Amino acid sequence: MTEEILQYCWSNRLFDDLTVRGQLVEVESVGVQNSSDGPDFTMARIRLGKILWVGSVELHLRASDWYAHGHDSDPRYTDLILHVVLEDDREVYDQRGERVPCGVLRLSKEAVDRMTKLQVSGRSLRCTPEITEISIDEIRSCFRPLIHERMHNRVERMAAGPVHEGGVNAFLFRSIMRYLGCHRNNDPMEETARSIPYRALKRHASDPTALEAILLGQAGLLQTTAPRDEYEAQLTKEYLFYRSAFDLTSIGVGKFRKLRLRPAAYPARMLSVVAQIFHHEEELMGAVTTRDWYRLDHLLRVEPSPYWQSHLDFGQPSSRRIGAIGDSLIRILMINAIIPTVYYYAEWSGSHTGKEAALDQLRELPPERNSYIDLFSRYGITATNALDTQCMLELYTNHCIPYHCLSCPMAVRLFELLRTLPQSGQST
Repeated sequence: MTEEILQYCWSNRLFDDLTVRGQLVEVESVGVQNSSDGPDFTMARIRLGKILWVGSVELHLRASDWYAHGHDSDPRYTDLILHVVLEDDREVYDQRGERVPCGVLRLSKEAVDRMTKLQVSGRSLRCTPEITEISIDEIRSCFRPLIHERMHNRVERMAAGPVHEGGVNAFLFRSIMRYLGCHRNNDPMEETARSIPYRALKRHASDPTALEAILLGQAGLLQTTAPRDEYEAQLTKEYLFYRSAFDLTSIGVGKFRKLRLRPAAYPARMLSVVAQIFHHEEELMGAVTTRDWYRLDHLLRVEPSPYWQSHLDFGQPSSRRIGAIGDSLIRILMINAIIPTVYYYAEWSGSHTGKEAALDQLRELPPERNSYIDLFSRYGITATNALDTQCMLELYTNHCIPYHCLSCPMAVRLFELLRTLPQSGQST
């Protein structure tokens, strides 16, 4: 059982009943599921006896998860009408010290079984278990066209935009921005990148504070009318000048998320890291064109500005120093931003050697770890390096999910293999 399944069961009324201290509760409306920070559902309507409660609902497997998720110190959870759980293992209190009413949900076993099977089948490889008939060496030989396919798709998407706008430089900027979004903020980070003319970044590359002001302002993360401290006031003043000078339009407020992010990965801090990286823009591009992998790794290992080493957000000091980004994020940037840029530059300059060098570097990096890669591992398809995992991701996202089996090199090999096997009822 997961919270995702629990939320699905609540949203679709796949439960037997709901009780508060043994008293049956009528759920008139489950509310609207919240995809951003804050309670799981808003505008729920719950009737207990003659009393109608209207408001937000939070769901957990156990009541004690309230504290594990830090809701006891979060003001957004002070007005809940009900804390819905499967197991009421302790009383919980909100930021004001008031007890949070708890309701125990009894789920339909059939609904849970169906949901569990749906989740498994929905993320399975389409041709399992038949794919286990192919040897691991044959599988790896099928990866060759997949890696070129992935690089082509990556280049086509990230390079899309006005032809005159930055070329390879802009491609690198967008890629670094996207993958410093730490997955949950990838889209708004890329949107922010695309909202800034590359000439504005290049002109102010020598001034990381100016870069930071432009990035944070375009991301909608500056409170321009009511700065929370002196540093935000300084950045706001600079941003308003650049906004006028370059005719900028921000992506708007509320696009970024902090939920389930480590404080070190908060968006304002990540944008400060981007500013520090592109403070060395010329050196960075020089390393890309010469494929100086050691130098590229070094140039990514930057610390945010001094302010963001000691703050989580504007007006919110951190109890500990927050330094440079870690090895895992460096690897993400190398795999998803740096190497595709090297590949793109080689393609643009007509260098077959450069493209192969980019792929060779993927072989030097350790395999990625995520739920999609784990899916392949269950069937004995293991990865030895990042090139393998990139091929697996391309296979899953662009072949398995949309059922593009006939264009999948692994499925084609499987079909060939199956044709050589004895048919049912045929003597061997």
